[in-house]
Amino acid sequence: MQEKILLIDLLNPLIKNLNPENNSKIYSPSVISADISNQIGLLSSGINKSRVVMKFDGIEVPTNISERSNLDLSVNYFPENIGEGLHVVYLNATD
Repeated sequence: MQEKILLIDLLNPLIKNLNPENNSKIYSPSVISADISNQIGLLSSGINKSRVVMKFDGIEVPTNISERSNLDLSVNYFPENIGEGLHVVYLNATD
């Protein structure tokens, strides 16, 4: 009989260090960025970079994704031609 050990990662990645912060006011276009971490505990499956999605005002936008470690990423988007008013950023990451 052969034994196998299965590691099951039940924890979602953590999105932190959002820039700009929620409900903040900015007066000139700047980078939209966040850090994504999946390093919770000793066992983790990492983050699936192909499933990191950022939307700006409901439209998926191209992002720059940098690996900070095998379990941490930085995500950046540089918006252009932003009009005045309220804007919404959505960020989702899966492992």
